[in-house]
Amino acid sequence: MGASAQSRRAGGTFQLAPELPGAEELQQSALEDWITVAVGHTDATYEEARRAFGDGASHVTHAYNGMRPFHHRDPGPVLAAIDSPHVTLELIADGVHLHPATVRAIVRAAGSDRIALVSDAVPPAGSDGGVFRVGDQDARLTGDRVLLPDGTIAGGAATMGGIVRNVVEGLSDRKGRLAAGFDADLVALDNNLNVAMTWAGGRLVFAVAEHFN
Repeated sequence: MGASAQSRRAGGTFQLAPELPGAEELQQSALEDWITVAVGHTDATYEEARRAFGDGASHVTHAYNGMRPFHHRDPGPVLAAIDSPHVTLELIADGVHLHPATVRAIVRAAGSDRIALVSDAVPPAGSDGGVFRVGDQDARLTGDRVLLPDGTIAGGAATMGGIVRNVVEGLSDRKGRLAAGFDADLVALDNNLNVAMTWAGGRLVFAVAEHFN
C-alpha cells in the first residue's frame, strides 16, 4: 500500500441517515477512509437501511431511539440491522429509552455478541436534578429522565454503571445460579485451574479431555 493510501486511514465512527440524498456516496467515502459507518437518527425504511448495511455500514446508533419505529408492514432499520449478521446494535438499557421487553427481544434476535450498551448521557446525568443546558435548549432532570420543555427526551440520565446493572438484574431470573429453570452456563476447571470444559445454555461448547486426571 502506498503512502497516499496509508495517510487516508482516518479511523473513527461516522453516523448517517441512508435515506437522505448523497448518503450512498458519503458512506462510500467514509469507508474508503477506514471509518466505521453507523446508521442512526434516521427515517430509513427496512430496504434503505438494508442497502446501507449491504454496502458496508456496520453499526446502529441507539436502536429504536431517534429512528423509524417498527411496523408489521414496514419493519424499519432495526430489523434490517438484525437481518444483517455483521451489524452491531447499540442499546440504551436504562428502562426509559427502551422498554425492558424491547431490550430482551433485540438481544434474543441479534445475539449478545452483536449488542453494545451505551448511555447517551448528557451533562445532567449522575446529578440530583434541576435545569441544565443541553445544546441550545434548557432541559430538566427529573428522576431518571432528562426532558426538554415539550416533553421530548433530551438524552440519557443513567450512567454506564447503572445501565450494566439493569442488564445484569434483567438476567437474574435465569443466570447466576445452579438451579432448575436457570441457564446451565458452566465452566469446569482441572486441578491446575485451567479451563477444561465449558457449557453455554446446557450445551457443551468447549472441552479439553486431557486436562482431567
